[in-house]
Amino acid sequence: MEQLDTPIRNDSSLTSDWESGNSTGSLYDVPPSVVILLSFFYGLISLMAFIGNALVIYVVVVAPRMRTVTNYYIANLAIADVTIALFAIPFQFHAALLQRWDLPEFMCQFCPTVQILSVNVSIFTLVAISMDRYRAIMYPLRKKPSKLFSNIVILCIWILSLTFALPLGLFHTFGHVPDPQSPNGEKPFCYIDFGNTTSNATMTTFKYYSFSLVTVEYFVPLAIITFAYSRISYRLWGTKTPGTAQDERDHNILQNKKKVIKMLVVVVSIFAFCWMPWQIYATTMLTIPEVNSYRYINIIFFVCHWLAMSNSCYNPFIYGVYSEKFRREFSLRLPCLRPILGSPEKTGETRGAPTSQAQEFEVNGVRHLAHSHNSGDYPLLGVDVRRPGKSPRGSRPDVRMCHNFD
Repeated sequence: MEQLDTPIRNDSSLTSDWESGNSTGSLYDVPPSVVILLSFFYGLISLMAFIGNALVIYVVVVAPRMRTVTNYYIANLAIADVTIALFAIPFQFHAALLQRWDLPEFMCQFCPTVQILSVNVSIFTLVAISMDRYRAIMYPLRKKPSKLFSNIVILCIWILSLTFALPLGLFHTFGHVPDPQSPNGEKPFCYIDFGNTTSNATMTTFKYYSFSLVTVEYFVPLAIITFAYSRISYRLWGTKTPGTAQDERDHNILQNKKKVIKMLVVVVSIFAFCWMPWQIYATTMLTIPEVNSYRYINIIFFVCHWLAMSNSCYNPFIYGVYSEKFRREFSLRLPCLRPILGSPEKTGETRGAPTSQAQEFEVNGVRHLAHSHNSGDYPLLGVDVRRPGKSPRGSRPDVRMCHNFD
């Protein structure tokens, strides 16, 4: 329910003065120093979100080793964040701060739709990533989904997200409303309009839509993600893989899995933390309309809205901290980051490149040579190497299928 213009809706005290006759002086008059501070912070997150996520998209597109199913989802998440940085953060801040709509008329419906669309794409993509990781770790022997399948999933995510976003955009309208402080007595405004009817049925329908939106795009996805990562964490940290295996190899694979799961859990946790105040704020605006008359409601809006929008700029930093592959590619593509991330040669990133290791084992007195391939795109075939004379007759090598999750 991330309504782009919650504080400038026609039932909000911030902008309903033209309907209720209340004076705009009932709101807290934001001093110029706070306006400058807000402008700086909004501009900062917009710039960081655009640059950071554009770099993530660029790395996934140009680096063959980064074109994995999981990274396709991560790139889709970055596309949604870039969209927020371009169309949601600057325009919504401008409208909420000035309490007027000076932008082109068509953007009155375009901006709310894009905001809901982008947020839905983000959370639905996080769900897709959690399901992909759940399948890979809980059922490692099942066939790995193809990149075509992931592209179809991404397309479905955008279609579903647009379906949920369109109604809010259609409710918005552009017009001129009374404004005693304007020279001509009115100002351009973007607000939610229910048409010629103001019946309780129409208002109730909109409230049901809003509540269903917050449920579908926040609480239900987070419940699914929490369940998936809880099971994954128990599998990785609470159980031990049966059978005899090479200790060093299994240790590296396990650490690799844990590192990626930690990264994804951090991404989801920050998303939940950043958007929860805004969800509470937007829900309260619907259930308790009296809060709209609170003098400092505009300050509460800016705090909740800025925290929600800031989520779009954190993920690239998380990838740089937890993923050696992303850190290596960032360092390779942007030499100016090497003092922070280290040179590509020193990142220790060798696991991402396709490698082949010959391993020798003996079965029934016959020596065999097996190859294990290590790649971000291909499974890792682990073969247990037994010493001559230590393998009982008729025994088979311990062959297990695992995945490289970095």
